[in-house]
Amino acid sequence: MARMKLYNLESCPECRAVREKLCEMQMTYTIINVHPVREKRRKVHKASGQHGVPVLVHNDKTLTSVDHIMQYLAEMKE
Repeated sequence: MARMKLYNLESCPECRAVREKLCEMQMTYTIINVHPVREKRRKVHKASGQHGVPVLVHNDKTLTSVDHIMQYLAEMKE
């Protein structure tokens, strides 16, 4: 299984919720901390086409909202 990448900002509550869910599921992932200034978030923009976080990249999926990420993780758990 390909490793997950989470584009994250420590002060983001949605990012925290995703980190907590990944921890609860005991998932292995790489965390990529992004710049606090949206316009300077080049890595996440390159990966997702947007500057917002959280963004979860796994296999051929790029999930760009906390709702979609949580749904994807719930489906993985099933």
